[in-house]
Amino acid sequence: MLRCHPELTPNRLRMPVWGLIAKSDDTIGQPSRGGEVNSRSEYSVSALSDGTLLVATSDLVRSIRQSARWETCVASVVQGFGSATGASRCYVVEFQRSAGRVLELKTHSTWTPASDTTCENAELVATVVDATDITSWSQPLVSGPGGMPCGDYPETIRQFVKSRETDAVMLFPLRVKNQCWGLIGVERQEGTEPWSETESSALNLISEALSAAIERSTLVEDQARRAAVFEHSEDAIICKRLDGIVTEWNRSAERIYGHTADEMIGESITRIIPDELHGEFQDIMRRLRAGRRIEHHETERVRKDGVPVAVSLSISPIYGPSGEISGAVSIARDITERKNSEIELRSSEERLRLALEAGSIGAWDWNVQTNTVIWSPNMERLHGLDEGTFDGSFETFRTTIHPDDYERVLEAVSRSLEGAEEYAVEYKSLRSDGSYQWLAAQGSVVRDPAGRPVRMTGVCFDVTDRKSAESAKVELLSQLQRAHAEADAEVGRLREMLEHAPAMMALLDGPEHVFAMANEHYVRAVGNRELIG
Repeated sequence: MLRCHPELTPNRLRMPVWGLIAKSDDTIGQPSRGGEVNSRSEYSVSALSDGTLLVATSDLVRSIRQSARWETCVASVVQGFGSATGASRCYVVEFQRSAGRVLELKTHSTWTPASDTTCENAELVATVVDATDITSWSQPLVSGPGGMPCGDYPETIRQFVKSRETDAVMLFPLRVKNQCWGLIGVERQEGTEPWSETESSALNLISEALSAAIERSTLVEDQARRAAVFEHSEDAIICKRLDGIVTEWNRSAERIYGHTADEMIGESITRIIPDELHGEFQDIMRRLRAGRRIEHHETERVRKDGVPVAVSLSISPIYGPSGEISGAVSIARDITERKNSEIELRSSEERLRLALEAGSIGAWDWNVQTNTVIWSPNMERLHGLDEGTFDGSFETFRTTIHPDDYERVLEAVSRSLEGAEEYAVEYKSLRSDGSYQWLAAQGSVVRDPAGRPVRMTGVCFDVTDRKSAESAKVELLSQLQRAHAEADAEVGRLREMLEHAPAMMALLDGPEHVFAMANEHYVRAVGNRELIG
C-alpha cells in the first residue's frame, strides 16, 4: 500500500514551490515554446535558500537555452544537478512506443558520483501500457522516506519508481507538444533526507527549460522535414490565400506548370486555370472557406506555354493562430500520361469491339483461381443471352451448350489446363429462338512461374455457315455415292439379262455405235472376234 509523504503531497507541490521563486530580469524568464513565456519559467532561483543550488540551476537553465540542440547539453545538465543536490543518480529518459502496446524507456544520459556522465541508448524499462497511460502525465512525483506520494500517477510511472530500489526518487515530466515526451529524474540512497521544496523547484525549472528546448528542436526538425517534403515532392505543392494569391510554389510546380516561383508568388492562381474552369475554381474556394477538404479532384490546368495539363488535386484549408481559415494548400499530381493512356485504351477497346462485331467474334477471359469468367457483349449474343445478363459463372455458360457437346467441351478445357494441347473445340450453342448454332472456341493458358494455370483467355466465333456447308457437301457426296451404286446395279442387271438371252444380243454406245456389250451367241455368230470397244 502506498503512503503519502507528509510534506510533499501533490497538492502541496503544486502551490507553495512556485512561491519560493522571485521574478527574474534576464536569467530564467526568457520566452520559450514558440515565443510564449511559460508561467512557471518566468521566475529566477534568486530566492532559493541554497546558494550553490541557486548558481547551479541558473547556469544549467542558461546552458539549456543557449544550446543549439538540447542533446548537446543534457549530459552536463544531469551531472550538474546531480552534483549540486548530492544525488546518487540523475538521468533523462525518453518514452518510446514500439510494436503493439509496449513502452520502451530510452535513457539519453545518466550520471552517478562514481563515474563520469555517460550517454546511453538502451532499454531501461519495457511495460505494456494503455495509449493514454503516459502521454497525459503532467504531475511531478516526489518520493521520500515516507513512501510514494498519493495521486493519480500512471501505473508505468509507479512501476518505474518501484524498479529503482531506492528510498528517495524525484521525477518531473518533460512535456513536448502537450504530451509527455519523457522525464528527468534524480535519486538518493536510503537513509538520506527527503527532497526539499527548494530542490523540487529547481528541478522543475530545469524540466521546463529542457522541455522547451526539446520542443524547439522538434519544431526545427519538423520544419526541416516539411521543407524537404515541400521542395523535393514529385507533386506540385502550392499555398495560396483565400483570394487566390499564391504564397508558396515548389520545384515540382515549376516543372509541371512551367512558371517559376518568382513568376507566380504574389500572382493569382487563376493564371494557370483555363477560362472555362474559373467557375469550378470559385466553387472549390467556397468549399474551402467552409472548412471542407477536396480529395483527388481531377481537372485541367494550363502550362506557361499554353499546353493543357491534366491534374489530380487534393486541397486543404490552412488555419490561422485563432482557428480561422486563412488560405489553402493544394497538392497537384500530373496525370496527363495516365489520361492519355486511358484514352488510348478506350480507343483500342472500341476498335476491338468493332472488329469483333464485324467478324461475329466474342472474347472471353477465365480467372482459373477465382473461377470467374468475363465475356465481351458479343459472347453473350453468340450464346443467346441479352447484353449484360451473363453473371460470370460456368454454370450459366453450361446451360447454353447442347447436352451432346458438354462433355467434349470439358475434356478440351482439361487437356488445355494440363498443357497437353491448346484449347480448340467446336460445339452447338442454344439460340434465343430455341434453335442451335455452331460455335468454335480457341484459347490459351497463362501460367505462373511455377507452371500453374492462372488465366485462360481466347475468342469464340460463329461457324454455323461453315458447318452447314460441310453438311451439304457430305449430303451431296452421299447422294453421288448412292447414284453410282444404283447405276452399277443397273449395269449388272443388264449384263446378266444379255448373258442369259437365247438370241444374239449386243449393246452399242454413242453415235459411232461402239460395242459396249455382246453376249456369247453374238460373238460366236461373228466368228469369235473381239467386239468390245
